[in-house]
Amino acid sequence: MSKKINVFALAMLFVFTGFTGCLGGDDEVTEEEKFIIAYEVKEDYENPDENPQIMADYLAK
Repeated sequence: MSKKINVFALAMLFVFTGFTGCLGGDDEVTEEEKFIIAYEVKEDYENPDENPQIMADYLAK
């Protein structure tokens, strides 16, 4: 009998873990949650170590 309970509990665990993504709400990205690398980017930056926008584009890939 104990083995049947364990099998049933494990089966229910598998079933309910499939619903975990469905139960949460979709949160909108607010201004506080955005990741800001730099406030000013100059066009003459060529080195990715100096240009934060090039580094951000590389990290976003």
